[in-house]
Amino acid sequence: MSIADLPLATILAETATLYETVAALPPVVERIGSGRTNGKPGSQPPPGAADLLDADEHQRAVGKVDEDALFWAHVLLDELDGLGSVPHSTPGRLRLAERWAEHLEHHPDYGLRASVREDAETNLVALRRLSRRGVRVVRTGSPCLDVTCRGSFDATIAGPEVDGDLVCNGCGMRVPREQWQRWGSRAEWVTAARVANWLGIPIATVRVWAHRYRWDRQGTGRDVRYNAEDVKATAEGKAVPFEQEVVG
Repeated sequence: MSIADLPLATILAETATLYETVAALPPVVERIGSGRTNGKPGSQPPPGAADLLDADEHQRAVGKVDEDALFWAHVLLDELDGLGSVPHSTPGRLRLAERWAEHLEHHPDYGLRASVREDAETNLVALRRLSRRGVRVVRTGSPCLDVTCRGSFDATIAGPEVDGDLVCNGCGMRVPREQWQRWGSRAEWVTAARVANWLGIPIATVRVWAHRYRWDRQGTGRDVRYNAEDVKATAEGKAVPFEQEVVG
């Protein structure tokens, strides 16, 4: 859903939350890049200029939210009885406006209600951008564990609220750090459902074949994963069933 389709109360609530995040971040956040410079040499800002631009963008965005929130709070206190006094913080003023968003949306002054909506959307866009500053998304190329999903897992590096989970860019499935760290860096491990899809056999047969062909595995129960190379060897007819092996 785009910002234009969101209710004003929702926009103001998210703005208040993001304001707290952005206000806690330093005006200049270290960029995490790949080391490759894009564009022509002359298109890059000189050393130190990027930091000045970042600080200016941060100051302008936060300052505008401060100004708008204070104005909206005064409008509400002037026109509605029993609201007390103006909250001392910008998030408090935004949440006051959220509580009385219907009054602002249906204000008799068309110019005021149009400006409130436009400024609220502009502020949310700016704070969303600032809250993601310094965040890099790395595509791992590892397919989703759901065999019906065509997506792959992405890892998010740096930035606020990064939890270390891998997230599928297709269905949004999350794999906690504790789980993906056990996958190993060299071997590929696949679920029983993915093996069943590859080989065209029921999942119950997958477990029988895993024992018969002695596939290497990780995890237990529903979290068990099989070594993709062992499964591939079985599919290509290279694996020898345990009962056919000649000992000695």
